Amino acid sequence: MTSERAHYMVVCRLDRTECVLLWYSDDVDGLVTAPAHDGVLRFGRLSDAEQYARDHSLALAKEPSAFFDLDQLEAWLSSPNVSIDCRSFLDYWNFFVDVAASVEQGAEFRALDRAACARTYDKLFYGNNLPAITPEGCSYEPIWSAEEVTEIAALMSAGLRLFRAATVDCHEEQRDRC
Repeated sequence: MTSERAHYMVVCRLDRTECVLLWYSDDVDGLVTAPAHDGVLRFGRLSDAEQYARDHSLALAKEPSAFFDLDQLEAWLSSPNVSIDCRSFLDYWNFFVDVAASVEQGAEFRALDRAACARTYDKLFYGNNLPAITPEGCSYEPIWSAEEVTEIAALMSAGLRLFRAATVDCHEEQRDRC
């Protein structure tokens, strides 16, 4: 039986190594997890993720839907500052929300996400200057307070820790156990 839910390959770079995850969009977005583990499946190659999707009858989009450079985020976290790329940071935030929704071990991130100031999220959102909500000829460049930078850094740090802890390698030789 084929899954009706569309799945998308997401590529992440961490520790100068790329991996592929399978993301889905539904009432609650999430990532494909290992049945025997509380973890998000991580593939070393696009072809491994594609084969897993075929083996498990997952409807899979052909092209990766997103790329997350977690090395870039980690570099920013080593010295948090007001240089915040709204698009990237909003993407990271939403990605970590999806990771946390997929596994039990996301409690720390979920708590910080709930506690995060809605205004901080809104500043990231509006800082994307989406054409549908930004008047023509206008743009919004947020000014970040030290408190907001600290809040974003704490949330992103928790998200990165969650990603490291919640992903499980699925190599070709062990695919039947993933």
